[in-house]
Amino acid sequence: MRRLQAAGWPSRRSAAARLLDTKCKVPYEILDLPIGLEATDAFVDTLRRNFHTDVPDEINGERGRLLNMISNMHQYTYNKCVALWGDPDQLVALTQFLVLLNMRPVYIVTGTLGNNFIDRINPVLKGTVPEVKVLRGAEAAACLRDNQLEGIRQAATAGIRVKVNSVLIPGINEAEMVPLAKTLKQLNVSVMNIMPLIPQADFTCLQPVPEHLHREIREQCAPFMNQISHCRQCLADACGLLEKAFKC
Repeated sequence: MRRLQAAGWPSRRSAAARLLDTKCKVPYEILDLPIGLEATDAFVDTLRRNFHTDVPDEINGERGRLLNMISNMHQYTYNKCVALWGDPDQLVALTQFLVLLNMRPVYIVTGTLGNNFIDRINPVLKGTVPEVKVLRGAEAAACLRDNQLEGIRQAATAGIRVKVNSVLIPGINEAEMVPLAKTLKQLNVSVMNIMPLIPQADFTCLQPVPEHLHREIREQCAPFMNQISHCRQCLADACGLLEKAFKC
């Protein structure tokens, strides 16, 4: 049975692909995530070439419907400004698709550092968006934070009842919860929901949040911000009880 890896461009995934190639003789190709037209074309064509087969009619039909939709919706997408936030491999394929739609990704923001992302995103933009701002790392985090706070302020000023969720991660941000509650009070936020981290996926190395710590953090924040205290993890646990939290 022939095997092939499709690995993300320079990242931990491509390092794993090289290791599998070296130790297990499973070849690989570096591809963007199959998002949009061009990146999906590259993915499908890679499978076609390596497995010496034809592209199924069903896939060709779906591609045709996508092209038809792009053509029909062009009046709604042309020259529209877009802001993107995500991992580098997601952003490259998304940006490529948006440029194909003649949209304008004016903010492309990632928390990941490294020049590989800049080297990869610039050719995708093709100089079509000269005002683009590509932000990484701490600069990206500050941009996201400032715009979130401004959005919260504007929503509260407009009379919208705003609830802010915060995920409590012991050893990371428990000391930041009270300052955050004070900031939210200044922004006229209605209620704060502090949720314990679920230690899964990339966070399996962390311990679950002790109930006493969760309770103590809520109590410390309560003098500054109304707290949702009757849900364990999800707001579905608090169905019918939010009016009390909002104190309306």
